[in-house]
This record gives sequence, C-alpha cells and structure tokens, in this order.
Amino acid sequence: MLSVSLPIPPSTNHLWRVVSRRVVRSRRYAAWRDQAADLLRTQLPRVTRYPVAVQVTIHGGRGWRADRDLDNVLKAVLDALVASERLADDSTQYVRSVRLDYRPPADTTADAACLVSVEAI
Repeated sequence: MLSVSLPIPPSTNHLWRVVSRRVVRSRRYAAWRDQAADLLRTQLPRVTRYPVAVQVTIHGGRGWRADRDLDNVLKAVLDALVASERLADDSTQYVRSVRLDYRPPADTTADAACLVSVEAI
C-alpha cells in the first residue's frame, strides 16, 4: 500500500470562517488543501475500485502539539483526497473505513508528518 506524506492539516476548528454571513474556507485551510491535493495528485494513483479504507498516521514532531485532538485531522485529509480527484467522494458509498493512528516522535527535532494511504476493500 502506497503512503503519501502531507504537511500536518489544520484543525477542523480552523477550516471555516464566516464572511458577510457566508461560511467560506479559511485562507489557511484553502492553502493547505491546495498543497495537499497537489502532493496527492502526483504521488497517489486515482482510485478506481470502491469501497476503500483510508489510513491516516500522524507522526508527531515539530508542527504537532501533543495536546491537539487527533480526530481533528480527518475532515481536511478526506477533503484533500476528493479535491485531488484521487477519490470520487468521501461519502460512505465510497469510503467504508477510516483508521487514524498517532506515533509519538522519536526525534523531537524532526518535523511532524501526516501519512495517508487508500486501499480497496
């Protein structure tokens, strides 16, 4: 199973902003999603067999706070997979399983990373 390393996604709490009574993507989230989608597009083949299982592993380090909620990365990662056109959609019709793991840093000077893989089930 091929894994793609992405920068740490913003927290779900920071994805959206209200501007003139409209809910829009925050600038930080839009920039992260564009960067992540580009990385996914170039490194992960487009999924053609569904349903799939998505694996997300956070490797702690610089850029990851130990008191951060682990589940706050999932929405951004799934959105990036769809934006990159690697997944057709992130609904349960296509994604049946999501696994999220955290690995504490072995080296506290290393940057944190978010590894993502997708596998047909």
